[in-house]
Amino acid sequence: MKKESGSITLFVLIAMIIFLIIAFAVFFNINNKKTSQNDEIEKIQEDYSDDINYINEIYENEVQNLNNRIESNQ
Repeated sequence: MKKESGSITLFVLIAMIIFLIIAFAVFFNINNKKTSQNDEIEKIQEDYSDDINYINEIYENEVQNLNNRIESNQ
């Protein structure tokens, strides 16, 4: 009976260790994805904020380009 109790304890211990390893792996994977997503969001916000600061200049350039194309087609 003692040998069986020891083997059951060992089996439960190994199962718990495997469960914890899987849980930590999932946690770190989710955390890494979240960090990457936050980095991407910051990069997108930086890229688009530059355009907002110069929106009038961009608009004037586009209007001028459009006018030039219209004049060249006539």
